[in-house]
Amino acid sequence: HGIQGGLVNAVDNQKLAVESGYILLMRYFNDKLYLDSPIPDFKKYDEFLNSQLRYRVLSLKDTELSKKLLKENQEAAAQRYNYYKEMSEK
Repeated sequence: HGIQGGLVNAVDNQKLAVESGYILLMRYFNDKLYLDSPIPDFKKYDEFLNSQLRYRVLSLKDTELSKKLLKENQEAAAQRYNYYKEMSEK
């Protein structure tokens, strides 16, 4: 995916993915879903996406489309987090 700075930064990039809400940590145990992710800091969402070549290239080619898709992607991540949070509270 072209992690900025190379694979030496993979662990930090994974941590940023969780902190930003791009990826959620969860587990399913004894018929219950546990959401292990901290509350996402969606302000870091842009930072995470721009740390990956696959997203950064779009912002270089078409800035307006990139901003639109970033906003939609961020909103979908917030909805996904809220969905799994509700499921884990049942």
